[in-house]
Parts: sequence; C-alpha cells; structure tokens
Amino acid sequence: MITILEDPHHYQSPPPDALTAAHIADYVPVRMAIQRALNDHTALTVHVTHPTLLHWFKDLRTYPTDVVAWKMADPAEEFVAFFGFAPPSLFTRERIVQLDLASLTPPQPGIAVDPVAWILGQKLDDLWGYPHAYPDHLAQLAAWAAQQPAPISNPLLPLAQAQLDQWVAQNAAYGYLQAATLRNDSIRMLLHATLYRYDTQWLQQQGWYDAPLIDAPRNQYEVCIALLGERASLIASYWSRAFAASEQSPELRIAAAIDQMSGLSQAELTSLTSILDRHPDVLDTDLLQRIAVRFDQLPTASKVVQELATRVVPATPPLPDPAWSVERWLRWATQEYMPYFAWTIRSGQTREHQRACAIAFADWLAESYPAWLNTEPSPIVINQYQQMRQVLDRDAHALVVWLVVDGLTWWQGEHLGAACEQRGVYPQAQAAGVAALPSITSVSKRVLVTGLPATETLPPTIAQAAREQLGKSGIPHHVCSTMQEGISVLQSGAPLRCLVVLFNLLDHVAHDTPTFTDNAGIRGYLNDLADGLVRMMQTCIQQGQAFHALIGSDHGSTLLPADATCLPLPAEAQEVFDIWEDETTVQAEKHSPRAVVVTDPHQLPPDVTTHWYVLERTRYQLAQHYLVPRGYAAIKRRPTGWTHGGLTPEEVIVPLLHLAPERLPLEQITVQLVGALRANQQTALTLEVVNPNPAPLNAVSIQVDGVGSLPTIERIAAMSTHRMEITFPPISTRETELVVRWVVRCHVAGTPHEQQGQQRIPVRRLQVEDESIDDFFD
Repeated sequence: MITILEDPHHYQSPPPDALTAAHIADYVPVRMAIQRALNDHTALTVHVTHPTLLHWFKDLRTYPTDVVAWKMADPAEEFVAFFGFAPPSLFTRERIVQLDLASLTPPQPGIAVDPVAWILGQKLDDLWGYPHAYPDHLAQLAAWAAQQPAPISNPLLPLAQAQLDQWVAQNAAYGYLQAATLRNDSIRMLLHATLYRYDTQWLQQQGWYDAPLIDAPRNQYEVCIALLGERASLIASYWSRAFAASEQSPELRIAAAIDQMSGLSQAELTSLTSILDRHPDVLDTDLLQRIAVRFDQLPTASKVVQELATRVVPATPPLPDPAWSVERWLRWATQEYMPYFAWTIRSGQTREHQRACAIAFADWLAESYPAWLNTEPSPIVINQYQQMRQVLDRDAHALVVWLVVDGLTWWQGEHLGAACEQRGVYPQAQAAGVAALPSITSVSKRVLVTGLPATETLPPTIAQAAREQLGKSGIPHHVCSTMQEGISVLQSGAPLRCLVVLFNLLDHVAHDTPTFTDNAGIRGYLNDLADGLVRMMQTCIQQGQAFHALIGSDHGSTLLPADATCLPLPAEAQEVFDIWEDETTVQAEKHSPRAVVVTDPHQLPPDVTTHWYVLERTRYQLAQHYLVPRGYAAIKRRPTGWTHGGLTPEEVIVPLLHLAPERLPLEQITVQLVGALRANQQTALTLEVVNPNPAPLNAVSIQVDGVGSLPTIERIAAMSTHRMEITFPPISTRETELVVRWVVRCHVAGTPHEQQGQQRIPVRRLQVEDESIDDFFD
C-alpha cells in the first residue's frame, strides 16, 4: 500500500523510511517511485509538504484507499493520541509541533493528566509538574528559577504563564512571578525573604520590597547564600552606614544587628566581627551563642565562631579547695582552669591568678599522686593499658588501634575527638587522665604504654617496652610511629589484636611554637590523625573485625611566662636528657627544662621545697629521684616554645578517648524523689538518679522545682544509682499531690546531655500545728 502524508504546514517530521516531496525537483523521482510501487504492489510512504506537488499528485486520490491512502498531518490528532482528549485552546497546532510530544513520556493509558503540568514537569523541572502547589512550593520554585542561566524558551512561555496563573488561585504571591521575567522576579522575592528585617526604605531603593514576603526555601539556603554573596559590597555598605549612624551603646547596637541580619551573608558576618574588633569587651559566651545560632546555615561561619570563641573572656576560676574530691579537682582543671589558661595565653594577659591556680593544683597533685599508684580506679594514665585489655577480653573479634599522641594537650584532644566524630568515629568514653610524674616522655610514656610504674628504664626504647609488655600479655600486636605504616599493616591482613601508633610529631611542633597550640597547622595534624583512624576503621570493617580506637597521651605542655624564673642546677642534681623520638634505635635526646635527677634527696638543703617538688623514687614508684620546679620556673634557661615535665594542669591533664564506629546508645536517666511532702512544713526527701548506660555520667547538675539547683554530682558510675538527701521548703496547697518538675544536665562520653521530667509527690495533711503527730507515722 502507498501512503501519502499531506503536510503543507510542516507539522511533523517525515518518517525514517519515507520519500520526501518538499521541492518541485522532487516530483519526477517521487512519481517514478510511486509508479514502481503500484506495478510491484510494494509499500511506500511519501511525505509531501510542497503545495504544488500536492496539486500534481491529486490524481492519486482516485485510487482505492486500500491501494493509495491519504493522511493529513494534524498535530491535534497527535495530541489526542498522546493525552486521550482534544487539545485545549492553549495548544494550537503550531505549538503542539514546537512542543515535540514524541520526545516526552506519555501518561498511563486511561489516566487523565493536566497537559500543562505534564509537559512542563518534563521540559523544565519536577516543580512544574504539580497542578496544585504544596506549602513550600513557591519558595522552591523561586530558588530553582534564580539558578537558571537562560530564560524559559518561547514555546514553553505560554504554558509556564498559564501554570503560574493557575497557582495564583492557591497563593496570590505566584502572581508576582511572570514567565518572561521569572529569574529576576524570583531573585527579588528571595532577597526580600532573606533580608526582610533590613530597613524598609533601603529595601525599596533596591527594588526588593514590593516582592511578596515568603519563607526562605528550607534546605536550599545555598541559593540565598549565593545571591547575597553576589551583593556582598552592597550589604557591607549597608552595615557600615548602620553602625556609623547608630547612637546606641555597642552592646545594644550589636544585639540589634544580630536580630536584623539574615545569617546567610559572609558580608554580614564580616561586618559583625569588625565591630567586635573595636569593642572586644562586648563579646561573651551568650553573644557568641547568638552569633552561632544566627549564622548556623553559613558554611564559613563555624571557623569564624571558633576564632571568636578564643576572644571570649572566660569566667575567672576560683582558687581550688584542697578538700575537693579528685573528680571535682579534675572538673575544675578541665572546665574552669583550662579555658582561662587558654585565654591568658592567646590574649597575652597577665598571669598572676592563673599562676596561683596552677601552683595550687600542682601542690595538691604532688601530695595526692603517690596514693593513686595503689588505688583502683586511678586517674593516672597507667589505666589505659588495662582499658585496652578489657576491650579485647569483651570481644574476641575486636581490634584496638591505640594512638599515643606525644604531647596531646587537653584542648587538642577536644579538637581531635570532634574531628573523629565528624568523620563517623564516635566517642564511647572520654575522660581526663593525669600523666605519670614527672611528665617527661621517658617516664610518662613508658608508664602509659606498659601499664606499669616506671621503676626501671629497660628496655631502652619505649617502642621496645610496649612490644615486650604486649608480648607478655599474649596480645598479637604491631608497634609503629606513623599512621601510614599502621594502615599498611592492617591492609596486609596481619593477625593483629592491637596496633600501637606512637605519634611524636605534635610534640616536636609544640616545642618550636611560641603561641597557643591550636593554630591551623596543629589542627591540620589532628585532622590528618582523624582521617587515618577512619581509614583504619574502614579496613577493619572490611576484614570483619570490630574496630576500637583508644587515644591517649603521655603529657600535655605549657608555655612558660616571659618572666619565668631560671633556677640554677642544684649541686646534687643532674640534667635529664629526655627521649625525643622513637623512630630509630639510636635515641635522639633533649635537655628537659622542667626536671632533673638527684642522687640522694636527703642531701638537699632544707628549703628545697620552696622552689622544687621532690619526687622520691620509692614514694612515686620511679627508677630515680627527680626534682621538678614548683610553678613556672625553668632549669638554667627558659625555652622559647612549649615544654613539659612539671605538675601544672596543662602539663599533666591529658585526654583519654575510646572511639568506635557506632554512636554510644544513650538510655534515659531515671530521676525519682522518694518520700512525701508535709503541708506547710519543710520536708526531707531522697533523690535517686539511676544511670542505666554503659558509660558514666559526669558533672551532673540537677534542678528541682521548689528546691532550685542541687550541688553538682561529679560522677555517677555506669549502671549505678546515686542517692542524695534534699530539703523541700514548706508548701501551701490543698491538693493531695504536688507536680514537681526537674531538669538533669550532664556529660556522657564527652557529649552534653539534657533531660527533663516530672513526678507527682503525695502531700500529707494530717496535722499542721503539731509536727510531733506526723512524726508517729515516719
């Protein structure tokens, strides 16, 4: 059969196997092909678009339809075949051809769809495929349009406008958007949404105020951030004039600015930090928190907030009380003293109070330390070896990576723990440990990696000491000094249960650093360690091993004051040449400015304790007698960088972390008030706090309605109950029960935790005038 496709308006493209008759010159060859098909009874399709040729072929209309069939090319028929109904007036034949329906996915047979939404959803974006808009649709559509580099093509413009007009019935704000100017309209709408708190007159001058006010697109803040970034100079100029024109105090001016800012502009944050540079006394913890919350969606803000945090003047720590518990001393050192110490170093403050606090701590430590050597549990880092063994004993498939970072300070440990958590290695336990005394590498690291007092100096290197002790414990192991070697050993599939990495570079850098040791370079080393642990974790998981990481340190470090006293070497003493590296058999050594060896402490002058701590060999379980300067004195000369060996908090308090691939499951803490209240009388109740978790609760603070804040509980052990007596003030009520609300705040594995609850407590009203009557029922 011969099929003639009559298409004078060029509505459709010719089929692949068709002859085309588009020019006068095509007449003769096409006519000859038709004649052959008639003679041979073969099939042929001819696509005719030239009007004259259609007239010359009109004789073919006289043939029977089963021999020569004529078909009119009609886009409307194509529309009907595609959608199942006649095209609405918006779809002219010319427009249907331009839309190229053949390139689209048709709807399911028998299912009626909105043709405008169906076409736009495939031609533009899924956002256009909704005949009815949902709540966040307008903001998402504006964000999409603002990112389009080119306007909507002409064939789609009428459809897009029709769709916008249809959405107006649900939300009049769609009426502001015109298909022909959609990108610019959307940008104005988004800028108004993000900067709506700005001065109205200024917004009008920019041409943004007339745009409808919508909610900024959730989860698409990067679009608004990019738009504001393109207008950074304009925003910076706005805030420069606003700060200059304000007559408010700096505190009120900055508070008002934070309330007004979008939090999505780097120019805003830069303007804010500039005024804080001029008024540093305004910055405190509350203001820093407000800045962090306001700019929490700006990717660059975290680093700025971290830098601002270093400027915040911390609370001045109280001088410690010798009667405190060990837990209270350690909490004071890490949460009160350390931030204050860091601030004094960073900002170059005078150190009188900081020195007084450090000396008080050192005096307490020198007196308390010997008893800890024979106490369980002990805060000394000697216990991390036992922790490693406990992890292996609990799980026969466990592998422990023990990262021993020489000179890891408390603040560096906080950064390393956070970096690991960001990478999916989560804290299971986090505690403050006390370095073995004296806090020099040759003593403190040996104690850490062997779990034994340093009563002897053999084997000669610490790496050899670790290997020997692990061998005695029957633990398959490998000891190395770089993360890369450790990764290679794990990837080799060696039958290990404990990999010890003695990382010494951080201490080496600190010795040459004259400023506070949390700069970008040191953070880079810490981040590299976190990346290395992630690679080790992935290797262990691929090999079917349960991964655990322990992070410990032999000591912290301190920066001696510029006016530090330089003590002469006592006649009875010898210098300590501390081990510097563990990489080679031949040990590199360095003179310690914070410790010396003495042959016989009994030969020292009577006033030696004025300037020195005497660490006697037997009492402190050491191989030799040591003298350590009291306070911040140096031996012979002051080092320019950070050093260690003394007893100050920053030298001896080190982070001890246990990490694993899973977050520590945290069950709800139970708080129970036991007893009954007496109307109009003061009542004693028992408060029970149950910790059902496998990790201890640290620094537990509890607030109870009617009682207020209770004394901080330093520590509630894992899987245990803590009880304390509280006094409830007299209450006046006619009810038989009183609802008492409570709030618990604590730290679990280094992570803050807060929990709220309430309890109904019975109220007894037997007799209010004579308390002795109630006493019969106790």
